[in-house]
Amino acid sequence: TSAAHELVSAPLCLWQVRLEPGPAAQQWQLTRNADMPVLWNRPLLELIEKGWQVHLPDALLARAATGQLTVDELKEWVEELCRTTGWQNHLADGPIAAFPGVERLGEQTQQGSVWPAAVLGHFAPPLPSLPQALPEAEFVAEPCPPPEVALHPRPLTPAQASASWVSCRHGVSAISCVQHDERIGWLAALVGRYFLSGKRCLVVSERVQTLRTLQAQLHQLGLGTEVLMLTDPWNDRQLLRDTARMALRAALDQPAPPAGKAELVQARRVSQMRTRIEASWRAVKKPVFGRHDWTDTVGLFLRYQQQGGKELLNPQLAPEGFDFTYEEFEQLLQAVRDGYPRFEAVGTLQHPLLQLHERFFARTSAPEAREEAQRLLAAFAERLRQLNRDYIRLMDEWASELESWYQHKARDLDQALAALREELDE
Repeated sequence: TSAAHELVSAPLCLWQVRLEPGPAAQQWQLTRNADMPVLWNRPLLELIEKGWQVHLPDALLARAATGQLTVDELKEWVEELCRTTGWQNHLADGPIAAFPGVERLGEQTQQGSVWPAAVLGHFAPPLPSLPQALPEAEFVAEPCPPPEVALHPRPLTPAQASASWVSCRHGVSAISCVQHDERIGWLAALVGRYFLSGKRCLVVSERVQTLRTLQAQLHQLGLGTEVLMLTDPWNDRQLLRDTARMALRAALDQPAPPAGKAELVQARRVSQMRTRIEASWRAVKKPVFGRHDWTDTVGLFLRYQQQGGKELLNPQLAPEGFDFTYEEFEQLLQAVRDGYPRFEAVGTLQHPLLQLHERFFARTSAPEAREEAQRLLAAFAERLRQLNRDYIRLMDEWASELESWYQHKARDLDQALAALREELDE
């Protein structure tokens, strides 16, 4: 049919089938289970309802969902549809044939028709159209969460920690990541956090490889037994049933938990252990030296030491009692600077007073020298600010060009891979 002066050619129903290798070489078997649901092409049905006010009965929708829709029932509704719209009904012309081509479709553009044709392919789920346009996305820059609330089974980058903080505070969040590995790592940490909290998670992706990568990372976290990946909800339902049955059997076979005083003692021990672990974790993540936590401070300290870290830090490896402020560091630094000249060799012929700048100390007065120095300092500060702005602009341009180059490179690799797959298929 034609709608809005455009040719519309689409299947009415989507029948799920299986394509499996046959017993002989170069043969394939096409089978279908009777209880598989029939999926209606909802965008096409919405187009028919909008243009010709023809509605699909609820009874047909229910029978199609349970796989009980028959060909006779479908023919009856198609006859009613053709009578209302004035289309030509070709269902009685013969058996199912191949989908008509462009030349044959052009003949039916003016009036419209229903053909007993089929096409084999991999279609996306026919989801209904949204009743109205989605609201415009609002991008909000959230600050990095405080360390004591970012409890995760694995360390996160500042961007990943901020994304986790946003997703836990809002019901629906859209997180955008540049790198694929960074997105998968954050998702694995988020799922692990919900598992540790006793919650359940459902992760949906249009790529199977993404789910497999996520499953592998959850295996590394020790959560492999809690993860089940379904690539086809209909065909994998038996696997889901078996997994649920085994989990129920394992739960029933477990011995009864201790009752009474023993149970309370065990719960108290677990609670105390959890409190100690959380206190140690917060002590490690607490800023102890400026903005640096205990781990960063130890790393900075060991960076400039020649002695081994184990021998050097053996008596200082308890972060709970460690307290070293930035003001103390400034005092120690100033003391070292004040004492350093005392150990320098005295150069009589190279006295510092002989190297004074004549422009400020020899030929001008103190007020004039001060004004000249302030003017030069302001000029140098402005040059430094301009240099900083140029540096930021160049870094942004370089990042943009690098991202564009990698995108083009990835697109070229995808095209080469697609061409190689076509050659292998041939």
